[in-house]
Amino acid sequence: MDPTYLTLHSQAYYFLLFALIIALLIYVPRELYKSWRQSRPLPGLPLITLDGLNAKDSWIKHAEKVVQKGFDQCGDEPFQIMTGTGPKVILRARYLEEVSRNKATSLTEALRPDFMLEHPGFEGMAFSFNNPKTLPEVVRTKLTQSLGIITEDLVEEATDSIHDIFGESEEWQTTKIKSDALQMVARLSSRVFMGKPLCRDQRWLDIAKGYTVHIFSVQRELRKISTWTRPIQYWFTKSCTEIRKEYRDATNLINDEVARRDVEAKSALAAGKKPAKKADAIAWFVEYTNGTMSIKDLVDAQLSLTVAAIHTTSEATCVALQHLCLHPEYFEPLRKEMISVLSESGWAKTSLYKLSLLDSFLKESQRHDRGRTSILRYLTSPLTLSSGLHLPSGTRIILESKFWDPNIYPDPTQFNPYRFLNAEKGKWSYVSTNSEHSGFGMGEHACPGRFFVANEIKIAMCFMLLKYEWEFCPEVGHVKPLRFEGVNSVDPKTVLRFRRRREEIDLENLPMSVR
Repeated sequence: MDPTYLTLHSQAYYFLLFALIIALLIYVPRELYKSWRQSRPLPGLPLITLDGLNAKDSWIKHAEKVVQKGFDQCGDEPFQIMTGTGPKVILRARYLEEVSRNKATSLTEALRPDFMLEHPGFEGMAFSFNNPKTLPEVVRTKLTQSLGIITEDLVEEATDSIHDIFGESEEWQTTKIKSDALQMVARLSSRVFMGKPLCRDQRWLDIAKGYTVHIFSVQRELRKISTWTRPIQYWFTKSCTEIRKEYRDATNLINDEVARRDVEAKSALAAGKKPAKKADAIAWFVEYTNGTMSIKDLVDAQLSLTVAAIHTTSEATCVALQHLCLHPEYFEPLRKEMISVLSESGWAKTSLYKLSLLDSFLKESQRHDRGRTSILRYLTSPLTLSSGLHLPSGTRIILESKFWDPNIYPDPTQFNPYRFLNAEKGKWSYVSTNSEHSGFGMGEHACPGRFFVANEIKIAMCFMLLKYEWEFCPEVGHVKPLRFEGVNSVDPKTVLRFRRRREEIDLENLPMSVR
């Protein structure tokens, strides 16, 4: 063999080895320092841990117990917990209004470390963090303003998707409800966000469902491990590989859809016609940015919107069905209200608003699914509270919730779907937000898409309750939710039984414009 080749090969080998050593000498100390800084408790505040566990594992595995121990040990005084992304300070509920109104706080910056946005494939979540005004403004000015118009689309998609998923058999069947709810909600949301035919394209539905599931599962897994190993383990985790693939697939599919629309528009103009106006999220983002949004930003925005809608709506639907199976005596009152309202008003804009018992039921279901903590904020500047407590800039704080306060909710552990029925409508509707019930957040950071989510859930519940009977699978029973850092999520192993019933009204053919 040519000795020159061997010499060059040897030199290249040693150069690469030297470069690798230099990279490791830079990377390892830097990441170890970051890990040390992130896991360092804040000075002057007690750090709450459980016996036999370190502070981080205490919070990840038993957040409710940590919070209770903190309250027992510290009373009304603040304390800190160690999360998978560093310390957070827990404040009592008396500070809720004060903190939520403060302009020197940020929800997006509080959540940014938790979502691991620096990793490839997470661009679909990063968009909403890096463009904090775009998504809320499009939702408020386009989506929420179109709720009356899109009801017909949601009803049509609910008709077809629920038939496709649950069928027409009058025999008892079983379903892993989280998976089927994801499919149903993906179709309903995509009907509005992507339009036809993409809302029924299984390629897009698989992307929408998979990206939603994986984005949350991956960030939970990464938060469990050490900061300095995350960038390495990220590349060897199956769900991370799936996220990157789903992001590439979404880019290709949306790029093709935009190109198809451009061809249609040019063809219409060439024929002397006005291009058809689209009423979906792709068109809304283009209109909002006056046509300047790049394909990459359009993909990222679409995925951000999709993840938020599918995750929130599918979880809430599953939780509501489980609460009904736990309290089956409420099936008939809810069905009776649905029949009465829809028989009188059809799918009019006001019909969903008139479903007062369903509205109260959903709000109570949301309350029971929440824990002892509520809103999360990041301090963009130092904050001195009315009590004199001073917190430095950069502090992440969690506020105690009022969901279980007996002074607000008599007998708070009882599930009472009538709890909000006769209450002040503006304050206690499902979509209302205040310090007593912060299920959709509070203040300027309240979820802007909650009005769409509420309509989507109510339409789905009308179809699912009037067309089917539901109960827990006797062999499995009620599966408790998964808990991670104080947040509940429906266990994918949750199984329900269902069978077709004869609905009292023809849901598919109710009028859309009756007032």
